Formats: sequence, structure tokens, C-alpha cells
Amino acid sequence: LVRTGGFLVTIIAVVVNIAIVWITLRSIDKIYKLLGETGSEIIASITAIIVAAIAVEYIARGIKILITI
Repeated sequence: LVRTGGFLVTIIAVVVNIAIVWITLRSIDKIYKLLGETGSEIIASITAIIVAAIAVEYIARGIKILITI
């Protein structure tokens, strides 16, 4: 991001992300009440699938790099 957008854009992106996480964590009780237990479990499952997909991508890239060396 620094190479494509510049240092200021990178700093702004980091600050915005920190703010979003802070707001989410501060509002977690309201979010849980809104989603309920089942909704929270569904969100957790979807998040786990996304993280697993990212992990598989990293592993596949690593194996591809090792094979081409």
C-alpha cells in the first residue's frame, strides 16, 4: 500500500482499521444481542472458513515457490 498509495494513505488506512476494530469491540454486546447465539455461531463459522481459505492459499504459494526453486 505504501508503494501504490503513499505513506499518508497507508497511515489513514491503518487508523481507519483500528477505529473499526475499536468500535466493533466496544459494541460487541449489542452486536451479540442483535445476532443472537445462532447468528454468532454462523458468523464464527464463516470467518473460520475464510481464514482456512487464506491459510490454504499461503500454503499453496509456499509449495509453488519451493517447487520452482
